[in-house]
Amino acid sequence: MIAASTKTKILHLEDQSSDAFLVERILNRANIESELKLVSSREDYILALEEFVPELILSDHNLPAFDSIEALKILRKSNLKIPFILVTGTVSEEFAVEAMLAGADDYILKDRLQRLPVAIQRVLEKYRLAQEKIKSDTLLRNIDANSLDMICSVSEAGYFLHVSAASEAILGYTPAELIGKRPYDLLYPEDVQKTIEAAEYVMSGNVLTNFQNRYVRKDSSLVTLSWSARWDEQDRVRYGVARDVTEIRKLEYAHRSEQQRFIDLFLEAPAAIGILKGPTHVYQLFNPLYQRFTGRKDIIGKTVAEVFPELESQGLIKLLDKVYQTGKTINRKEVLLKIHLDNSGKFSDVYCNYVVQPYRNEQGEVEGVFFFSVDVTEQVLTRKKIEEAEKRYRQIVETAQEGIWVVDEHDKTTFVNSKMCELFEYTYGEMMGKDIYAFMDAEGKEIAVNLMQEIRAGRSGRGHFKYISKTSREIWTNISANPLFGDDGSYEGALAMITDITEQKKIEEENKKLSDVASLTVNAVIVTDPEARITWVNRGFERITEYTLAEVIGNKPGHILQGPKTDSATGKYMSECIRSGQGFRVEILNYSKSGREYWLDIEVRPLHNSQNKLTGFMAIEQDITEKKTVELERLALINSLQNRNKELQQFSYIVSHNLRAPLAKIMGLVSVMESESDESKFLLEKLAEEATRLDVVVKDINTIVSARNSAKEKMEPVSLEVTLNLIKQVLEDQIADSRASIVTDFSAVSELCSIKSYIYSILYNLISNSIKYRKTDVPPYIEVKSMQDEKFICLSVKDNGEGIDLVKNGSKLFGLYKRFHTGSVSGKGIGLNLVKTHAESLGGRVEIESELTIGTTFRVYIPKYEEKNSINA
Repeated sequence: MIAASTKTKILHLEDQSSDAFLVERILNRANIESELKLVSSREDYILALEEFVPELILSDHNLPAFDSIEALKILRKSNLKIPFILVTGTVSEEFAVEAMLAGADDYILKDRLQRLPVAIQRVLEKYRLAQEKIKSDTLLRNIDANSLDMICSVSEAGYFLHVSAASEAILGYTPAELIGKRPYDLLYPEDVQKTIEAAEYVMSGNVLTNFQNRYVRKDSSLVTLSWSARWDEQDRVRYGVARDVTEIRKLEYAHRSEQQRFIDLFLEAPAAIGILKGPTHVYQLFNPLYQRFTGRKDIIGKTVAEVFPELESQGLIKLLDKVYQTGKTINRKEVLLKIHLDNSGKFSDVYCNYVVQPYRNEQGEVEGVFFFSVDVTEQVLTRKKIEEAEKRYRQIVETAQEGIWVVDEHDKTTFVNSKMCELFEYTYGEMMGKDIYAFMDAEGKEIAVNLMQEIRAGRSGRGHFKYISKTSREIWTNISANPLFGDDGSYEGALAMITDITEQKKIEEENKKLSDVASLTVNAVIVTDPEARITWVNRGFERITEYTLAEVIGNKPGHILQGPKTDSATGKYMSECIRSGQGFRVEILNYSKSGREYWLDIEVRPLHNSQNKLTGFMAIEQDITEKKTVELERLALINSLQNRNKELQQFSYIVSHNLRAPLAKIMGLVSVMESESDESKFLLEKLAEEATRLDVVVKDINTIVSARNSAKEKMEPVSLEVTLNLIKQVLEDQIADSRASIVTDFSAVSELCSIKSYIYSILYNLISNSIKYRKTDVPPYIEVKSMQDEKFICLSVKDNGEGIDLVKNGSKLFGLYKRFHTGSVSGKGIGLNLVKTHAESLGGRVEIESELTIGTTFRVYIPKYEEKNSINA
């Protein structure tokens, strides 16, 4: 993410202020703090590149007399390295390609501006990394050009591939003169053989340090080099760093030979030596090395503070005072001093090892001090580089996915990385000093002893070994071990790479057990490669299909077993799963070798190795022909029953509609008949009353017929909250009159896929019944909530009403025109019949719990459906 405190300077090419405002709002919303400059003309754009100096350019494509392609060309000509993102309306794919080729880093459509913050972050990060790489490459070139050490690389065949500039100072040859030559050709003859052995040691994967040999310079003089080298297995290149230690060797020799003569030691010593007199530390004498080191000549008779005033603030004058006053010698190592060495006014960092000790006169009084100072700047800086390299190496080792284990010549542990500690469950301290056999059982120790004998003989060792962790857990590992030898060729220990293969071992054991079981099962078992070609089948397969293993090996099962009546959609689904490496389970019709049709229940699972790479598939096939035959016969019977049910429903529909026509006529005639006799009026009223009752019955029959309609109904998402709100609106008066409270909890399921009218009818009838059949002295309290399990969504409606005597009325609870409450409460007795009819039409059921005077709970279970499906009502 872009830091919150960083303001990115963004130049925005846009002629629509509304679009510019929208971009700014998107950036603010993404917490990208920016300084935006909006321009819309070519002239303003060029000026902004020079004066505003943006870090990012956003550009519309079409601007007045100007477009994004021209803007890109101007940017390229300016040689500015600025990210460019096209923010425009719909463009063709060809234009997008053209823009990217012209130099655009990305393009964003204006109707998808939500992608803009991510795109900005990506391109800014890309440019930042590019700049860092440039700096890194420059740094490496500077090191190569300015290092006092010679840095080189040598091919596997033994020729210089690269040599740094220091070669000319060290060997007298320029890099161009050395590239393509063999280092052995420049060696002093007596050092050739040991150098060849050292090169072989490095190319065996070992790191070489402080190896010294002699080379013949271009001017025929000898130079002694101290080498650090390693082998890059991937590039097959040997890398080395050589330091000219000729002077050090000479100084060492001089030190031994000049111990006998003080003056020679003083003048030629490898340390800068000086003598200071008196409490103000006046220079009395100093050796040439000190003069070369400090660059000072005319300093005799001057105080240290006069020659090096910068040292007073660094505490060196106080140190001299302390030695002079106490008469005690002081030693310091690797002290950093900032000194003006070349009178340029610039400080140089110098690391020194020095000894300051007093010297006394004949009376034993301290007369002054003398000092020995050695410039160790190069050594300190080199050590810091080595320490940094070792730190990076340690980080690599500690983050390695394999365990790294180093033992000495006695098989005692000298190093393990974090992965090893994690694997064995011991701490680093607990493993140090333990021999490798301490983590094995007796059987493993016997095998490991043989391996270590091979390694001591100079041969690499590989194998699978079982270890026991701290918690007694068995750990199977793959070990690759190599011997470690000293410069003299003596065995110093071994280094091993440890890979945990415990899970792989378990899988192999399980596969073996599975193979044994598969050989005995009566079901068919098939093992294939990743392309689904058969590699093994069991006897069950041969019995069911009539094919032998030899006949099917290398073939795909579908090519030899599927036939004319095999469902093509199922075959296509199986192929798609195989291509995507997924398991599946299907039922499919196959054909035996003799042409016999048979049905299989097939379960296929992918097989993976320890690296989670797909290695094949295993299929277990059960012959379900008999079961499938029964199932098909049952489906045929169900189809027959459904057809008869449709005929009965059609009959009911015709009867109900045919009855309504004459009833309507009768009621119409009664309404226009007039009679003045009381008896006639009474008869007409009774006739109208009975006709109305019969009309209600016919309407109810229509309702029931409609509820049982078997036509395909539309399945769609149904919001329970929305449905309940509609019901509350319809029952608003009844809710207010009864002072009913309706509490909902749809947290488990808030929406289901079903027939909207059915869900509405179910909830409406149950809630309206709870209000109708309430207690006379208690307001209705109705709880409506949703629940679910693996197959069903449950709608629960609970009330505190009168309750139903289930012992007395349970068997006729959902019957048509059945009422279970007395009194003046209106009702026709078809509501619960409709609830049951709708639930069963959806493939569900209704359950009831009720207790007189306590209340009733209805639970309606609706199957879970996907939106694309429909059901037969």
